[in-house]
Formats: sequence, structure tokens, C-alpha cells
Amino acid sequence: PTESNSSDDDFHISQIINCHAVNEDGKEIGKVIDVLHLPGQDTLVIEAEGKEILIPFVREYVPEVDLEEKVIRLLGIEGLL
Repeated sequence: PTESNSSDDDFHISQIINCHAVNEDGKEIGKVIDVLHLPGQDTLVIEAEGKEILIPFVREYVPEVDLEEKVIRLLGIEGLL
């Protein structure tokens, strides 16, 4: 997902900030506080229990973004926590 193109996978940063990040079981991990634009891909900055977690904003880790519900579903991130 990027913010520069116009496909269904594109989001504006303002839409992503304050979304709740949940794992595949629906358990909340934290809240998105920023999106970093790194050379390889955009990266979500999630505040979780007083620390920041960086999650690559790619379909492998972020298969679902529900802007209406303000929820981002994360998969396979156990090694990143």
C-alpha cells in the first residue's frame, strides 16, 4: 500500500493514523501513530504498551485495512514484536 497511486490498496496517511492494529485473532496490539516512508516500503509505527513497533506496510503483514472501522489486521508479526 502506498499513498501516491489510485488503486484500492492506496491510503492517505491521515486515514491510517489512529487505526487500531489487531492480530489475526482480533486482539488489539496497539494504535498506528505514524507511517514512515522508507526506501523499501512504507512502514507502520504502532504504539503498543508504551513502546513503538515497526511493521512493514506490505500485504504479507497487513492483509486488511478497514478504514470505516479504523482497524488494520496484521498477520505473521510475532517475530517483529
